[in-house]
Amino acid sequence: DPTVARLEEMAADIMGTEAALLYISGTMANLCTLLACTRSGDAFFAEPDTHIHYLEKGYDTVARIRPIFLESSGGIIDPDALRSALDVPDHGGRLLCLENPHNRGGGRVLPLDRHAELCTVAHDHGLHVHIDGARVFNASVAAGKPVSEWARHADSVMFCLSKSLSCPLGSVLCGTRDFIQK
Repeated sequence: DPTVARLEEMAADIMGTEAALLYISGTMANLCTLLACTRSGDAFFAEPDTHIHYLEKGYDTVARIRPIFLESSGGIIDPDALRSALDVPDHGGRLLCLENPHNRGGGRVLPLDRHAELCTVAHDHGLHVHIDGARVFNASVAAGKPVSEWARHADSVMFCLSKSLSCPLGSVLCGTRDFIQK
């Protein structure tokens, strides 16, 4: 559909990514990210109250992967906690999932410098970094920075059209062309 194709192009442009794909929900986009980045038996790193774990849970039954929870404060992960978790032999982690802003953390915005440090640590260990950015435009306004500032450090970002953008439904997953194709 040309309208959907244009929406996906606009989303990729706004996020500063190569491509984007429209989904009916953020849950579906997040689950597709987990499926694209892992294989059965793998793990992903996340904060314990992250939306992907706390409310979605498809990772265990559909993707057949497990979470590795990282120490955090108000939804903000400590980079040293990620470093320590990555030092565990055979941890099986393939990606880091970040939520920005953090819903169960009171809408707390992940500061850009902390976000960049987490992404660097993850990338240095060969992990894919995904942002559950359902409300990332709220984070953008609160921080006074464009959403692309967070997206440029990560490999993929999902944002909801229904949360703070006034659409009835839908979410968009942004990333590289190869990732979106997968």
